[in-house]
Amino acid sequence: MWKRMREKLNIRGKTLRTDRQSENGSEGGVYDEKMRRVRRVVRSQALLAGGTLLVVVILIFAMTAAWYTNVSRTSTLTFKAESWGFDPDNITVGTAAIGAAPGRSGIVPIEIDNSKSADPVKIYVNVSKSEMSEELKRRIFFYADTSEEISGEMVSRVYVGALRDGAYAYDILPGQKLVMSDDFCSDVPLKWRWVYDMEGYYFRGTVNNVSATAEEYIRPVEYDLDRATFEKTNGVPTGAPVTIYGKSVAEFLDDVSSRDGYEGRVDASDARVIGSSSYYPVKVDENGSGIWLYLCSYAEIDQGISYDTNLGENTEFEAKITVTAVSVPSEVKNVSSAAELASALNDPEVNSVKLSSDIEIPSAVTLAAGADTTLDLGGNRITYTGGETEYSMIVASEGSKLNVIGGEIAGNGNSSGVGGTVDSIAVESVGAEVSLSGVTVSGFDTAVCVSDNDGTGADSILRLTDCELDMQNLGVFIKGNGSASEAHTTVIIDNCKINGETYAGISGQGATDLWGVDLVVRNSEISGYYTSVYLPARDTGAYIKDSTLSGITGIVVKGGTVIIDGCSVTGNGAHVAAAASGGGWTDTGDGVYVEAVYNWNADVTVKNSTVNSTYAYAVELFGKAGSGSGRIALEGGSYAGGAGGANWNSIGTFTVKGCTFSGSVPGDVTRLDG
Repeated sequence: MWKRMREKLNIRGKTLRTDRQSENGSEGGVYDEKMRRVRRVVRSQALLAGGTLLVVVILIFAMTAAWYTNVSRTSTLTFKAESWGFDPDNITVGTAAIGAAPGRSGIVPIEIDNSKSADPVKIYVNVSKSEMSEELKRRIFFYADTSEEISGEMVSRVYVGALRDGAYAYDILPGQKLVMSDDFCSDVPLKWRWVYDMEGYYFRGTVNNVSATAEEYIRPVEYDLDRATFEKTNGVPTGAPVTIYGKSVAEFLDDVSSRDGYEGRVDASDARVIGSSSYYPVKVDENGSGIWLYLCSYAEIDQGISYDTNLGENTEFEAKITVTAVSVPSEVKNVSSAAELASALNDPEVNSVKLSSDIEIPSAVTLAAGADTTLDLGGNRITYTGGETEYSMIVASEGSKLNVIGGEIAGNGNSSGVGGTVDSIAVESVGAEVSLSGVTVSGFDTAVCVSDNDGTGADSILRLTDCELDMQNLGVFIKGNGSASEAHTTVIIDNCKINGETYAGISGQGATDLWGVDLVVRNSEISGYYTSVYLPARDTGAYIKDSTLSGITGIVVKGGTVIIDGCSVTGNGAHVAAAASGGGWTDTGDGVYVEAVYNWNADVTVKNSTVNSTYAYAVELFGKAGSGSGRIALEGGSYAGGAGGANWNSIGTFTVKGCTFSGSVPGDVTRLDG
């Protein structure tokens, strides 16, 4: 699930997986059954023997003539910061060695903090593999895990190289952080990958009539070996590929080059042949210098597998990640009245608005579609003075971008007082990208409402960092997508304190026509009267990490896949017997309660957490026959409840491993550790 969530956080486009082809077609007929078995054994040996350490050297510097160098070391990583007017202490890199082996991939851990800056920062990331052996250069690649349109072609991954044209750029707004780690990514993750079976690659270099010189290996070419044929010597495959997926090499190259991000297609008839090797021009000059594509022979692929197999464990190698920061000074428009604020937010010539004092606004402010604005509160307060009970103070329209930093947003305090109502809203997003950093919100029913529920248009992306939301009703309300699509509403909450006094801290909506929500909560304190987090929508993906959560029922899940990791969860309400509810949920008083009664799955994993209930069960699964399956998996941690450690009505799946319980546990729970 978390892999899918990370893909969904790649906000630059839908992810298209084309690197491992799945085309239909005739079988390649490459190997007889004996050869297939031999190759499977060799691959397994390669994975077992190839456990090595990837030592990443991070170079951080600016495009400036004067470089001031600071070098700090950990046990396995070296990073070098060169000043560009941005504090090097605001950049951290993971301290643990990265375990690499054939077929594996992982995230390069980087965190850059721009929360104290009033200006955006553009970060360019490059990777040099110059310290690696020639063999490893052809196997280990770095890429931004996102799909993008480049040169009119949709690429599934943006490969990152050593030169400027191989950089990947991140925009970090004022008050924001760029975080990339195995359990949390605030933007597109930068990944490394060790290719499994080296079948071909793009390289930058020079090819003439007598030799080929590679300066940099840029990206791999991959296909299913079992669906290819090769030239044979005495009946044994040894030479270049003849067919791939039942296609000729020319057809295969034309197909691959249609989505490689380079203009035009690779024409096999233009190949430059040196001995038995063919080099295909992708983007080269009259001297033969530029980007080339090469397909390995069967013998070279076999040699590569042998190399992977014999590579010893704990072999260290390096890659140099260069992070270049360019400050992007904003032209700030200072405002001190409601009229000036409304005008500046929708002025296409203004991208940064700053309050010079506290202001009051009598009516809603709408950010037009396509607008891109940072609102710097400057430590001041913006207060709504209209007398109505139903209003959205700031509305971010579809396709707009709004970044609010550093200050307070206050409502008029009018509220129905009924838990579950969402009448007054501080910020409403309708298919927009909204970020709040260092903002305190009070005096509304709801701080942020994400209204992506009509099944059309863009999906919202909401980021909350270092915020405090103390709401009369509900902290964050996520309506969800109105159609079954791969696009999901994305909500990322980091280091926040959120309280819903009469309802919930965070709530989704469970109507049958509402779908995907991807939610990440990290290092936060979430509380609500009835529950801290309520997740009912189908196809929800949620990851809640290192947070404290509480309510009458601590956490309630009725749909989707949820991971609770390293958290403290408390249910403090009276014990009420679990039962099916058509809307909302039964207030059981449990720490974690899964009510699987809708026609979709509800799957919860609790890892290394402390879950308590004052009067009810620490965890409880209530399933309904004929509905979507319910599942709870407990992996480590302690569980205590006034009524018992766990409860289950035996419909669905309940597994336990490495846990400590205070109180009874159902006898039919599957104990994976005996």
